[in-house]
Amino acid sequence: RPDGSEYPIAECPIHRSAKDRIACEVEDEVMWRKDGTSLRVAYAASPVHDDGQLSGVVVNFRDITARRLAELELIMARDVAEEASRAKSEFLARMSHELRTPLNSIIGFANVLIRKRGGSFTPDDLTYLGRISSSGMHLLGLINDILDLSKIEAGRMTLEMSAVSLDALARETLDQFETQAKERRVVLRTDVPAALSSLDTDAVRMKQVLINLVGNALKFTERGEVVIAIVSDATGRPVRLSVRDTGIGIPADRIAAIFTVFEQADSTTSRRFGGTGLGLAISRSLCEVMGHTLEVESIEGVGTTMTICFGHSAIAWVRRTPSSVPVTQPHSSLDGSDAATVLVVEDEPDARLLLGHLLDETGCRVIYATTGVEALHLARMHLPAMIFLDLGLPAISGVDLLRLFRSDEILKDTPIVIVSVSANDSRSLLDGAAAVLDKPVTRDQIRDVVRLWLPSHMVRQAAPT
Repeated sequence: RPDGSEYPIAECPIHRSAKDRIACEVEDEVMWRKDGTSLRVAYAASPVHDDGQLSGVVVNFRDITARRLAELELIMARDVAEEASRAKSEFLARMSHELRTPLNSIIGFANVLIRKRGGSFTPDDLTYLGRISSSGMHLLGLINDILDLSKIEAGRMTLEMSAVSLDALARETLDQFETQAKERRVVLRTDVPAALSSLDTDAVRMKQVLINLVGNALKFTERGEVVIAIVSDATGRPVRLSVRDTGIGIPADRIAAIFTVFEQADSTTSRRFGGTGLGLAISRSLCEVMGHTLEVESIEGVGTTMTICFGHSAIAWVRRTPSSVPVTQPHSSLDGSDAATVLVVEDEPDARLLLGHLLDETGCRVIYATTGVEALHLARMHLPAMIFLDLGLPAISGVDLLRLFRSDEILKDTPIVIVSVSANDSRSLLDGAAAVLDKPVTRDQIRDVVRLWLPSHMVRQAAPT
């Protein structure tokens, strides 16, 4: 012992081994030298027999002090690296939100100017505006990818599970790529069982994965087809979903690399086809978060098949749909016209101006609030037909304001549309919202949600784009 005394013989593993005539091993033990310093050891003891009688014990000691110190250093280094990774992810998340706010305005106002074709713009001016808009959307997509990646790495990716129709989701995804497919002369189709049950998964994240997989397949397919195929078991439960293409394929020695961040199958691929190499890495990570797996099979020059094998999850969240929210008769404006009064609650000036412009195009009369207190006051005074609400408000957050509106006897049935850069991150807190729109919102999104919630005589028919 450290004080110089000896262990009682009955407590010694070596003695017990000899007594019971069995071998023993100890992986980590602290022993003490005569000078009082400690020693980490591992040892093994084996009894020795002579003519069937126990004659002794052979003990093999190994000094593991250096190994234990190295293990502790690795643990400390790991903790430091994880803390640095968390700090990086937090920084990326904050910066991504800060970057998305001005980008929303750039994209939104560029699209507003593009639609004013009857103005003083020359064809070159319209071309430049189109490039501003498309470049802004491309940059926004990259920022969103980085934000998703940082949330996954930081363990902050939340899921909102619900029963999802994969058939409808597959067709909806392919519809988004129809124009691009026609330009490339590639056929898009689905292969779905006749009787298919819904899948309990996150609809938004699953669609994000499908968009990544179909977009990737279409990008690398110059002829042939891209197929979304779903396989179910005997009960109709979805077992797996595959996105199959007839594209350039992936070399066998590069298949593992395609799921690595910023990697592609070939160093020349990004120059020929574009892309950053984030899509597949994010897709696999999202599948793992949802309890699914993403696998790949590919033959170079023949095509690639990406397969999602479905697992099971138990998180439940159901967003309120229009049919479940009672709608009161919308209120006309104070000037006696039939135009519906709409309240926009937004503290960022450019976003407020852009959303107001889009609502004005639908024929609504728009009033504005920049804080929660002001919004409550104006809502009770004007009784708006709809409320458009940002989440990132000062003092009273948009989430808290939504709860206040829902608990107010006068305003509880007013349709509330969330418009925010962080809408996706807060879906579980938005039960009671009529709709949830991610910035930047488009003219069509605003028109569709207004038409859904307001009577047709209060909505101006938008001119063709």
